[in-house]
Amino acid sequence: MNVMLHCPLPPVQDWPSWLRHLLSERFSGRQQLLLARITRPLSPALLRHVTAYADAVLVPTELADMVKLPAEDLLVYASEEDLASRLPAFIQRRTECAQREVLWTDPDIIMRSPAMKPLVLNALKLVQERGWRIRLWCQQTTLPPEMFRTDLMPKTGLHWVFNLMCFAPQVTWRQFMWWLLRGRRPARLVHACGPGFVHADMTTVHFINWAWCKTLATRLLRPAVIPHILVSCYSALIELIYFRWFRPDLLLAVGRGVARGLQKIAGDTARVGVLPSSYDEQEFHPGRREVDRRKMRSHWGFRDDTYVLAFAAQGGYERKGFYILASALEALWEQGQRSFRVLLLGGSKDGIKRLQEDLAARFPHHTEWLMIAGWVESLAEAMAAADAFVFPSYFESFAAVEAEACALGLPLALTPHWGSEMVLRPGENGVSLPWDVPGIAAALLELRQRTSEWKSILPEATPLSQYGERLHQLYTEALAAKNHS
Repeated sequence: MNVMLHCPLPPVQDWPSWLRHLLSERFSGRQQLLLARITRPLSPALLRHVTAYADAVLVPTELADMVKLPAEDLLVYASEEDLASRLPAFIQRRTECAQREVLWTDPDIIMRSPAMKPLVLNALKLVQERGWRIRLWCQQTTLPPEMFRTDLMPKTGLHWVFNLMCFAPQVTWRQFMWWLLRGRRPARLVHACGPGFVHADMTTVHFINWAWCKTLATRLLRPAVIPHILVSCYSALIELIYFRWFRPDLLLAVGRGVARGLQKIAGDTARVGVLPSSYDEQEFHPGRREVDRRKMRSHWGFRDDTYVLAFAAQGGYERKGFYILASALEALWEQGQRSFRVLLLGGSKDGIKRLQEDLAARFPHHTEWLMIAGWVESLAEAMAAADAFVFPSYFESFAAVEAEACALGLPLALTPHWGSEMVLRPGENGVSLPWDVPGIAAALLELRQRTSEWKSILPEATPLSQYGERLHQLYTEALAAKNHS
């Protein structure tokens, strides 16, 4: 292994001079494994760039607190003799780690993100049990820096939508800088969650903006929606460029509906697979509903003759069809069908406050048929109180909450949005909802009338306990293909 050892001392005083140095080393052909030795305190900008582009950092004990890196990327030494004795083994270990390194790119590698949740929950398992090494390119993360090499992308300081719009160009720019300065990829494998990294090994796709634009234009169009259409059109253009011309080796859709949409964008020659959204089978199963049903109905104050419809969302109530559901419940109430109750789960305080203001202005009987629970400690326990799960969304990819409700054994009432094909079997475990008020009202009546007929069917989703194994298989296959190419 060709090793370039560099000490960022004068004349390297700032990050531009550091980058110029990397350029000269890159095109002199002397650099393969870059070890940056830090012997003095560095400015935050220089330290950030050193830790971003160096393969590993050597630092004396008195400066160890300055650098936050995983153990395999950081050698803390007590003396020159200590460094000399430990360096060969450190280089060997770091070289071996690089052979099983995966880069994840996503704006938010956090538990609150439904798309990232299974990755985050399985990250430590992948690292500790399977020997993979994970590097992160993101705008924010909750994963510990001592276990994951993390490069944070700057935020715009504006609305979160603009941060998302900037992320793909940020990733592309960072990738170009890696090629320019280092002549190679930042990791052996690249697993992206969305556009940005050109020719990644695999990309998980959980949202397609051209389909969302179409939904906005045809079902939700009004003046206030026009800015959203413009933003989504920009994102749709990025997706077209990335998926058709700079596409990864494998596109991983979260459901069959998304896979069909991806194939149209990427072309017939694109490799499109399905890695379904996950659910925690230890939490969501029919036995959980049986155990908690009576307790939770008593907790919410529901009588035995009340037919409870669970609805769960963190926000986006218009997109998820809550207002059309409210119109259907108002219509049923006025028809004398007053046994229905909607149990609204999830949401922020501000979002729920705005929702309550809208409901008060538009739906005079909403306090009779609506119970707002808000955020709950256990969604499985809360949904156990329900008789069915309703989700008349206009657009989804594969909503995790639908898989969770299905796994819990609840009958389903879903519109034919993407992802519903993974959980709903109309006539067997629930009903398909149209996007009109009379149709939804009629379907809810059918749902209640056939209560004893509905079956419990497992969702076509990935159990959380198996998600890490699926990733391991995908990474192993991708790495084998690289080694034989």
